Amino acid sequence: MMIVFTTRGHRESLMTTTTPSDTLTFLFTDIEGSTARWEHQREAMAAALVRHNALVRSAIEAHGGHVFKAVGDAFCAAFAGANDAFAAAIAAQRAVASEDWAAFGDDFPPLAVRMGLHTGEATERDGDYFGPPVNRVARIEAAGHGGQILLSSATRLRIEADGLPDGVRLRDRGEHRLKDLQHTEHIVQVVVDGLPDVVKALRTAGELSAQDRIVVTDPNSPWEGADDGRSATVVARTVDETLKALEAVVRGDGKTVVLTAEQVAVAARHKPADRRVAPWPHRGVVAAALPTRWALRRPHTPHRPR
Repeated sequence: MMIVFTTRGHRESLMTTTTPSDTLTFLFTDIEGSTARWEHQREAMAAALVRHNALVRSAIEAHGGHVFKAVGDAFCAAFAGANDAFAAAIAAQRAVASEDWAAFGDDFPPLAVRMGLHTGEATERDGDYFGPPVNRVARIEAAGHGGQILLSSATRLRIEADGLPDGVRLRDRGEHRLKDLQHTEHIVQVVVDGLPDVVKALRTAGELSAQDRIVVTDPNSPWEGADDGRSATVVARTVDETLKALEAVVRGDGKTVVLTAEQVAVAARHKPADRRVAPWPHRGVVAAALPTRWALRRPHTPHRPR
């Protein structure tokens, strides 16, 4: 990666020239309900947008990010490190929340910004970024509501590896299908002391049911329908561990469980008397009853429009 420093006023922004193999963390932001404000409060919104843009851009650049695209009130930024993107998102939300938006009009409500972060390998071309990670972060951001910061599992793992800052915690929002993307995403919400805690259902193509979160796959092949080439991760388990993992999914306590057909067959042969693991006659695959019957199936592959 080649790093070039440029000066913008008294600030320095980190700009990167990347190759297809570079792993970056992307932060996408957008003002909730901006269209209605432009329709009914055009002058106030025009002035408020200038202030919003200054606050968000300042937070991004102060943490080493590069704004590679700004469309209307939406920002698309890239960071070399996940923690920098994470800190920038929190700083931007704090700045937006502390601003006196009533100064733009007595009937002008505070702006609310939704944000999404995802980490992955993207291709840079002519100052823009392309590839599955960019598509994914756009969907994650769009799933949120004003005031929310949403993280993908890839970004969450990097953030948790270094430890969360004081006053910040993560709320598990479950595994979701994202519009037009074949591979699901386990989304977490960032909760920051002193900022509004926005608890609303995410706007995705749907949270996965227990049935969808039990997957039987070939461990040597990518997941069927994966849009980024990730492979299924099969964990070596005893029969008891396999059954406990399945029960956690049914209760809603566990993440997606990936099993091989052999693991399921072994569990079926050695299961306790009060458990059932058996063929699922209507799907032609394996199913489990723990104690209720749940299908074990390959990942959901939505219809792709032509």
